[in-house]
Amino acid sequence: MKKLFLSVIMIGLCAVSVPAQEAKECEAGARERDFKGFTVSAQGGMLFSKNENTWTYYDDGRSTHTAGQLKANRDKLGYGLKDLFTPQGSITVGYDFSHAFAARLQAGYAKNASAGNHNEISAGGFYPYSFNTLSIFADAVLNISGLCAPQKQHLFETKVYAGLGCGIGLSADTEYVPVDLYKVSLGGAFGFRAGIIEEVYISKHIGAFLDLNLEAYTDRFNGVDPTDSKYDDNFPLDLRSVASLGLVYYF
Repeated sequence: MKKLFLSVIMIGLCAVSVPAQEAKECEAGARERDFKGFTVSAQGGMLFSKNENTWTYYDDGRSTHTAGQLKANRDKLGYGLKDLFTPQGSITVGYDFSHAFAARLQAGYAKNASAGNHNEISAGGFYPYSFNTLSIFADAVLNISGLCAPQKQHLFETKVYAGLGCGIGLSADTEYVPVDLYKVSLGGAFGFRAGIIEEVYISKHIGAFLDLNLEAYTDRFNGVDPTDSKYDDNFPLDLRSVASLGLVYYF
């Protein structure tokens, strides 16, 4: 019984000391390993839609939910600036050529928000809608921490990336957009983006990260093209600000 008790204590000490020692080595940049290989990751979070017609959320008093600022005939919708924040998620397969340089391919699914341009609608009013999209991007990744210590794995690392891709409209909820007044026609749109990743290594093969990026798409992304209209400012891009938390596995 005494031996069993001592064994349990020894196992407990090892369970505490080993991760602590590994974290200490990681933080000091003392762990060396081969960084070449494939990676796979999954992430999810929120995005903020900023396209040519989201200004109608402000113009129509939708930046707050104060009753006095909302048009009486649209109050029942309950739409506001918060509705421009929508969920998104993605999966990624990548390859690390070294500790400093990598490439990756990412596919993501998201809900987006927009609104009919009421300057174009003879009836006026506020006509919000949402639409679902698939995005595919190929990114080049630079690990800034890897430049400083090419053979060392640090506890915290900073990466930046840029990429090209496309966004594909899958479906739209246009319940509040009268079809005889305004047409939402989803399709494909060219995109580019840039972002930053802050990553913490949980173990040699697993990391957790925060991913922040800005994506820009050609105007057809949200289903309307203001360059076809004399009423809009003809801003040529639909924008999304994206924030995600995720996990990555290093093979």
